[in-house]
Amino acid sequence: MSELRANTISDAAGTGPVALTDQWAAKMVIEYDTVTTTVINESNNVSSITDSGTGNSLLEMTNSMSSGNYAVVTAGDIDIGTKFDFIGPSFKAPRDLRIEIANSSGTAADTNMCGVVVFGDLA
Repeated sequence: MSELRANTISDAAGTGPVALTDQWAAKMVIEYDTVTTTVINESNNVSSITDSGTGNSLLEMTNSMSSGNYAVVTAGDIDIGTKFDFIGPSFKAPRDLRIEIANSSGTAADTNMCGVVVFGDLA
């Protein structure tokens, strides 16, 4: 394992510190499958996921957000012939996030891959 130690990290000109402005790291990330069962393939800051029915998942975060006011980015795998109209949050709370998926007909649908990323302030 490597170790990096520094007293000062300077800008390219060597005249001052590096400015890290507007840096936002994802506070929660998950990629999961909802077709046959709710299977988590990758995650960070997710303590549990509940399959609440076709196209409906409840995600519980390990570390709470400061409020229900956070940004959610979603994406899903589109099977041949299936287009999704909506993959996104239907409910946001500091610790819980409900994701709903609907096909182009507006009917609840499951997907082989649903990805969710949350940005905001942790509590």
